[in-house]
Amino acid sequence: MVRTVSRRRIKNYDATAAPLWFRILNAIFLILLALVFLIPFWLVATASLMPEEDIIAKGFTLWPSRFTTSAYEYLFTSSDQFIDAFKVTSLLTLVGTANTLFWTSMGAYVLSRRYLPYRNGLTMFVFITMLFNGGLIPWYLVVKSLGMVNTFFALFVPATINAWNMLIIRNFFMGLPDSLEESAKLDGANDFQVYFRIILPLSLPILATMIIYIAVGYWNEWYSALIFITDRSLYTLQLLLRQILSTTTLAVTARGGRKQVTTSAGLTPSESLKMAAVMVSTVPILVIYPFLQRYFVKGLIIGSVKG
Repeated sequence: MVRTVSRRRIKNYDATAAPLWFRILNAIFLILLALVFLIPFWLVATASLMPEEDIIAKGFTLWPSRFTTSAYEYLFTSSDQFIDAFKVTSLLTLVGTANTLFWTSMGAYVLSRRYLPYRNGLTMFVFITMLFNGGLIPWYLVVKSLGMVNTFFALFVPATINAWNMLIIRNFFMGLPDSLEESAKLDGANDFQVYFRIILPLSLPILATMIIYIAVGYWNEWYSALIFITDRSLYTLQLLLRQILSTTTLAVTARGGRKQVTTSAGLTPSESLKMAAVMVSTVPILVIYPFLQRYFVKGLIIGSVKG
């Protein structure tokens, strides 16, 4: 009864019924909040399109005094390592997201079946892994014993299953009507057919939500690469960007009266180059997000409260 009344109140709520002054203040607040997030991103974008000397002389500006794409041209034509890192990260995002989503959703489907023996105990076992882990050294030893150190597989195989994502998807699956599965099995369908032909098509909101989470995680991957990867051809974009920005190992040489700083990654970390690298590593995931955004909130809320 309480839920029904609450839903009716939410459904009948009219935002225009709020006082005019409140709506104006709310709009001003949201605009200012949006500017707080957008202005730094815009400053980075303009700095990536400015010559190095203009950045040194004028700093960050809202509009470049002189327009140049030399930083982007250097990244994609003169820097083989940056191109390799971009390819590795793109492939990692595609392969890792598909791999993690497949196995995580399949595990969630198994845990959502009410006829599974010891289902609650198995679910608790999965939940405990969110609270405690084996630690860094055992993790490294396991990956090393499997022969995956310094290979592409080390970047996504250890992260195949995500317990939090599995529990969210499980809750969503538990909210689907049992009659669908019962009808399919009466027609002779097995568990795999039920999973692929009935459950997955009905779960697009939660799957799209998980795709966003998983893809962003793999696109921003640098920690596993830092631990398991020494071959620079397998560096991820974020790890390479970290080296460019932190300039951990500097070799300073004088050229024409100016100092040129080179990182251990072999790139010249000029300000415009740094900003261009940040933009290249950020924009692709921002472009994909709007296409899945309409599923995001819906899938997350439903997956959190059902079951």
